[in-house]
Amino acid sequence: MQTQTLKTLDQLLFVHLEISCWSGKKTLTPDDLGLDRSQLPPETLISLGDKQLINPDALRAFTAVRGAARRQCLAVGARFMGGYAIPTGKAAALLDRLTALEATYTQAKADFLATYDQQLDGWARQQPPEWQKLIREALVPASYVSGRLDFRVQVARFSLPETVGFKGTLKTLYTYTCRLASQAPSSRRALSRLPHLRQRMSRYRLCLADLKTPLILSGLVL
Repeated sequence: MQTQTLKTLDQLLFVHLEISCWSGKKTLTPDDLGLDRSQLPPETLISLGDKQLINPDALRAFTAVRGAARRQCLAVGARFMGGYAIPTGKAAALLDRLTALEATYTQAKADFLATYDQQLDGWARQQPPEWQKLIREALVPASYVSGRLDFRVQVARFSLPETVGFKGTLKTLYTYTCRLASQAPSSRRALSRLPHLRQRMSRYRLCLADLKTPLILSGLVL
């Protein structure tokens, strides 16, 4: 059983997607509406919402690619700590598909930025004249937006010493996922899953303290 468990874990890759999409929004302020801040409830109580700086349809290409990348990962693997556990035998084909999606994303980004100023102007002109100033004064440069549009795939392989054993293997994976979730800002929501993971491991009567078994991790950023 221990040998089979180690072989199974050694045949998995961890794939983490970092695909960002600019919202095209900025926070609405009291000054935007000509309101006196002192006459309003505190921001901890109410929010004025956002102002849409550009047509949302212009950003759908990026969210579509991100959704497609997530579906591709789920088609061959399973969710794991903010990323996906992928069998090594299916990883090469998956990475080829993700590379193709990255090319689609990159082209969509280039096309979007090439007409960015025209799209901003066109969206502002669609609004009532009295509100166009609110949008135009909040616009951000294309260089800022470019930095908010990114497509990256991180791939890591677990290399487990044969002497670890089943108990040590699970303890090592738990500790590593804790560290990964705390260090990756885009995976912080995964922290909420740690108690559930601990509870599941407790079925094996494991003590998750005083870990001394090393974990060898090799990573590649595409």
